[in-house]
Amino acid sequence: MNILHDFAESSGRYHNINVIVNKNSDKDCIKRWKEEVDAELYQKRVSQRKKQKIEKNAEIAEKYLGNFAVVHYILEEGDALKEIRAASRETGIWEAVAPYRQLYMLQIVRFFVEILINLSYKAMEFNCGGQWEIPYFSEIFGIFYNSDAYFRGRKTWD
Repeated sequence: MNILHDFAESSGRYHNINVIVNKNSDKDCIKRWKEEVDAELYQKRVSQRKKQKIEKNAEIAEKYLGNFAVVHYILEEGDALKEIRAASRETGIWEAVAPYRQLYMLQIVRFFVEILINLSYKAMEFNCGGQWEIPYFSEIFGIFYNSDAYFRGRKTWD
């Protein structure tokens, strides 16, 4: 939750400019997310077999593209990435943790949606004579009121 709080606090209009000029780099929420969330998900949730496949794919990418491709990418930590093998590994890790990252974030959202929906129903009960217009939050946020299986199977959220 601290990372989410810091993200909300630091991701304003000028966040990217602040990152470029190294202002508040100790509170860079994207860097912290990768180090504290994605790294943990990779260690605890990604199977050893999948980790080996990521390494094997990185090895193959280096073998076949090493002499023909150029990589220049800035990692979330701010370091330059220039090797094919490392770039392939980072891509594999990102793809492996993405479903878990999505599921856990949606579980957090669902928790707060459940609270909001229950509070709105309570408010409707006490809305004597309909003096307040209380929205039906279950209609607005209904998509987040689904099972983990639904969250895991969903590929797009537009």
